[in-house]
Amino acid sequence: MRVRVFALLSVLASLGLPGFAETVLEGRFGLGDARAYSGHHFEIKGHQIRLDGVRCPDVDTVAGRDAKALMNQFLRTNIKCRVLPAEGGWRGSCTANGQDVAEALLSTGLCRVHGDGPSLEAVLRPGDF
Repeated sequence: MRVRVFALLSVLASLGLPGFAETVLEGRFGLGDARAYSGHHFEIKGHQIRLDGVRCPDVDTVAGRDAKALMNQFLRTNIKCRVLPAEGGWRGSCTANGQDVAEALLSTGLCRVHGDGPSLEAVLRPGDF
């Protein structure tokens, strides 16, 4: 039941209905303001956020630790996240210095597309195929 309620809230938010607006978190955050839990799960000023469209390995693996370190680097730059309410916090997309964070994580090969993630064409560079 909880999942359905959050799914409904996310749909209403995506429609731009009053009270369900997208939230924008923007800035350069220090160690006390933001931290990564994994490559795709992080916190900014108390907001738990999961990146849409990408999943990274568990932090118990080398690839997972590398993805988490990369996310921490993104959090220390000029990052802008557009998020909507979701179960357990927020979900959305982010850019860091104008670069899509999900696409950057995918391009490293550390993480994989999940759900409605960026298309492979957006991630692959000419010559990759």
